Amino acid sequence: AGSIPSFTATNTSSVPVMATITVSVSANGCPGPVSIFLIKVDPSPALIAPANQVICNNAATAVVIFVSTVNGTTFNWTNSNPSIGLGAMGTGNIPSFIAINTSAVPVMATVTVTPVANGCPGQPKTFSFTVKSTPQVTQSANQSVCNGTNTATVNFTSTLPNTSFNWTNTNSSIGLPASGTGNIPSFIAINSSLVPQTASISVLPSANGCNGPADIFMITVHPTPVVVTSNDMNLCFGSAASLSTNGAQQYLWSPAIGLSCTNCPNPTASPTATTQYIVKGTSLAGCSGYDTVIIKVIQPFPMIVKPNDTICVGSSVRLGASGGKNYLWSPSTGLSHDNVAAPNASPLVTTRYRVIGYDGYNCFADTGYVVVTVGPQPVVKIGPDLTLSTGSIVNLQPVIQNGPIRDWLWTPSTGLNCTNCPSPQVTVSNNISYQLSVTNVYGCKATSNIFINVFCKNAQVFVPNAFTPDGDGLNDVLIVRGKGVNVKSFRIFNRWGELVFEKLNFLPNDARFGWDGKIRGIPATPDVFVFTVDVICDNGITYTYKGNTTLLK
Repeated sequence: AGSIPSFTATNTSSVPVMATITVSVSANGCPGPVSIFLIKVDPSPALIAPANQVICNNAATAVVIFVSTVNGTTFNWTNSNPSIGLGAMGTGNIPSFIAINTSAVPVMATVTVTPVANGCPGQPKTFSFTVKSTPQVTQSANQSVCNGTNTATVNFTSTLPNTSFNWTNTNSSIGLPASGTGNIPSFIAINSSLVPQTASISVLPSANGCNGPADIFMITVHPTPVVVTSNDMNLCFGSAASLSTNGAQQYLWSPAIGLSCTNCPNPTASPTATTQYIVKGTSLAGCSGYDTVIIKVIQPFPMIVKPNDTICVGSSVRLGASGGKNYLWSPSTGLSHDNVAAPNASPLVTTRYRVIGYDGYNCFADTGYVVVTVGPQPVVKIGPDLTLSTGSIVNLQPVIQNGPIRDWLWTPSTGLNCTNCPSPQVTVSNNISYQLSVTNVYGCKATSNIFINVFCKNAQVFVPNAFTPDGDGLNDVLIVRGKGVNVKSFRIFNRWGELVFEKLNFLPNDARFGWDGKIRGIPATPDVFVFTVDVICDNGITYTYKGNTTLLK
């Protein structure tokens, strides 16, 4: 009864709920007319909270679509941090936007969403956008290198710590791989063409799962200039030669010795010794190529000729010259060749030869002389063969022509008192042949031979037929005299055949082996005695000599 009190409308469903209110009135006990009205309770929308968003700077976010429990719900949202690229407020779903974070740390924005349905707001819900910062690569400078050089390492830096780098290369022919991670390593630059080769390097940084903008720079590899200079050459000492080179923009020659200039393309060279010149050619890009030229300097040469020589008629000698390359001898008479270094010379008369030596490069020549003296052949004759008794002594007297004789040589030496004299004395004992070799002052030789036939006869032994052993120093001893023999025995007998004296094995003409006229130490009386002498001749023949001798007083 009475008025309808205030109450909290409740609707836990997702659709409106209706309540009919019937109002009866009475006054003074009298009922009045009945009034009927309705109370409609709309449901409050409940928002399904979106998930928190984590995105990278410069990335496009996904559209955030809100869902409510009540159809026809509208949504009002506010953003606590518009710097991320989303507006401060809005209605409906959150549209896609480009996330922004200009700092080096993540930035967060809280979005509060209020659902409204049939004029009834629901419970606000919040979620967040976290925008991570992206790494920025410090701009890399373009590289310009020469073919064959060792490039410098390209180190990348970023605005964020712990940034990793992935790079790609559009032209791996320069010697750098097509892709890689980290810094660009040092590599040997390659350009096998005649024009510059360029590679575009794109570097993509990544940190905290976010990729930054790519850094693009260029590596240009310039070709090595093809430097071409003069061919190697020969140069006479004291002369000059013009060198030429091309293929580059600037040039530098080394060594400088003998050059008219060192920084020109076409210097004049006047070296005094064989020299290898190196020319360095540098292109506009600063790349260098090299070439070389060797100048062989032909030096004057001293020709050496063998000294004068002497030969015998009909002989030859080898001449000799050295120091040159080619030779010409004159006169050609008596020469085996006139255009070699060492011809054989067989002149018939003393000849003075001239030789001209050439170096083989038409630069220098030298002249020398050698005299070949032709000496006569000596003629030697010892004489006719000889027949001599053993023990004979004779002087050999050779006859010489075409001397003077420088050397004498008698062979064998048996029985000779000298072997290098003109006329040796010979004591003969056996048959023997002697040869004489003579050499004259020209070195020419000749020989001659002689044969000595040796005999042994009884006339070679003599025993006196009388002697006087009276002590007067004259003919006191009976001795065996002779030559060319050895005495085997010397015996003396008296008239009755009794042996009164005997000596064995001695040489003749030696009084020590003679008879002094004593028999067993007592002087013998004068008488006639018989002797026998057995001998061996020097040639080995044996003889026995017999005879009588008278002992006188």
